[in-house]
Amino acid sequence: MFCTNCGKELKEGSVFCRYCGTKVKKPANTEAVPAPPAEPADPQPVPAPPAEPPVPQAVRPAKKSRGPVIMIAVVAVLAVAGIAAGGILLAQRQQNRANELLAAQEQLEQAQQEAASAQEQLEQAQAQIEQAEQQRQQAQQQAEQAQQQMEQAQAEAAKQAEQQTSAVSALRRQAEAELAQVEQQSAQLEAQLESAIDQVSLNRYSGQLFTLWDEEINVLWAHLKNSMGEERFDALTEEQIDWIVAKEDAIEAAGNEVSGGSMEPMARSLTGYEWTRDRVYYLMDYLP
Repeated sequence: MFCTNCGKELKEGSVFCRYCGTKVKKPANTEAVPAPPAEPADPQPVPAPPAEPPVPQAVRPAKKSRGPVIMIAVVAVLAVAGIAAGGILLAQRQQNRANELLAAQEQLEQAQQEAASAQEQLEQAQAQIEQAEQQRQQAQQQAEQAQQQMEQAQAEAAKQAEQQTSAVSALRRQAEAELAQVEQQSAQLEAQLESAIDQVSLNRYSGQLFTLWDEEINVLWAHLKNSMGEERFDALTEEQIDWIVAKEDAIEAAGNEVSGGSMEPMARSLTGYEWTRDRVYYLMDYLP
């Protein structure tokens, strides 16, 4: 039997065509044909009719299979889906990249702001340093002027001392004895200061040295007050006040040079010691 759709040969009893899937139509039942009557014995041979050639059965053209079309459609759908997925993934990557660039831009702006703030603080610090340097220079100039004034005053006092009598009063002898004791103590402290090996000891000995001469000048000042006339003592007092201001400025300038360091106390004490010791010898000349 053959398929009525595609014309291919099928097995007997097939319900569907295994090639195109068309349902096979069964041929209609034919009525039974009665058997021919029996021929008499010894029939004469009858020549067989000539065989007719078989009539070829019409074969319908086979339908084109839809399998390739479906496959192409599936591939097209998958391709479109892949392109769409790739586009989404690319968009997400671009968005992530844009977010990263935005975050980097914000960090850069923040860093620039911090740098600008640091630069402003640096400029302020430099301005403060320059101002402190100007103040130090002014203090140094004042100290130099005071030193010059003191030297002039010493020179004038020396001239007056030459004109005075060479007689040494009991008060002067007492003051000289006190000064000799102070010099002895001062020499001991200077020796300890030179042999000190740590900053704490240096600060302590220099402070003691300054205190020693500061006390001596106070003792000497009391002698002057008791031995000098009122007008002359008042003039010396005004000069002494100017000297004290100049001394304090010099001490402050010396401390500012090492401000905040461990040497600052020593720098202040040694400056005060040098100024006070020189002043003691200057005032000694005012004793009769």
